[in-house]
Amino acid sequence: LDGIDNGFVDRKTFEARAPYIASFRYLPAARPAAAKALCIGLGAGSVPRTFHVRHEIATEVVEIDPEIVHVARQWFGFPSEIPVFVEDGRTFMAGDRGPYDFVVLDAFRSETHPAHLFTREFFARVDAPLAPDGILALNMAGVPFGSASVAWRSVRRTLQEQFANVRVFAGQASPGAGVPITNLFIVASHGALPSPETAGLAALARNEIPVGAEDADAVLVTDDYNPIDDMQRGVLVGWRELMIQQAAPLLLTDDAA
Repeated sequence: LDGIDNGFVDRKTFEARAPYIASFRYLPAARPAAAKALCIGLGAGSVPRTFHVRHEIATEVVEIDPEIVHVARQWFGFPSEIPVFVEDGRTFMAGDRGPYDFVVLDAFRSETHPAHLFTREFFARVDAPLAPDGILALNMAGVPFGSASVAWRSVRRTLQEQFANVRVFAGQASPGAGVPITNLFIVASHGALPSPETAGLAALARNEIPVGAEDADAVLVTDDYNPIDDMQRGVLVGWRELMIQQAAPLLLTDDAA
């Protein structure tokens, strides 16, 4: 998406190759009776595909860009039976939706986060159609520690305003222009969130980041004040530089066109 890789699959099996996707196994492990999920942001479709195929969870997707829907179905094996609504995630959540056991926010504008989907007001809007012990799960790009970590820590603080339980897990960092950037997997719920170890996800449990001294600088992210991308601008620029260095040109052609 605009020069940034947003999804990887094995073209023979269509299984996800992006390491962070494995974190989402936590959701059906934490809520074994889950029956319905919503994914905001499609990308290569790995998360909704996994819910649908592996866990038999009825899954809906909302994606703002119709071209992403076409690419996911044409090139990434995204199942035709999973409905995709072409709409902005925020306006979609204003409708009569749910109840959802899971809502997954995995949406990017290339390397940046859609600001209107990372605020106190939007999290409250997501909470409304969640089941009583439903889980909101977010994928963020950032660094686990240091001054730039204030971005995701501010998102955690904001979620804590809405949900009783919030946990954060760091993925494996990749050096980008000297700055280690990774995926932050954040889950929030009114119900208890069990340790990943109880679900056999020991690696995820080892990478949990508890609240600490660095959280003192976290801010409440609102519709009126949302600086999360500005807080880590240097990290995001480094990520883009790395992608430009590593990327090989690729042309996809549609024989039907």
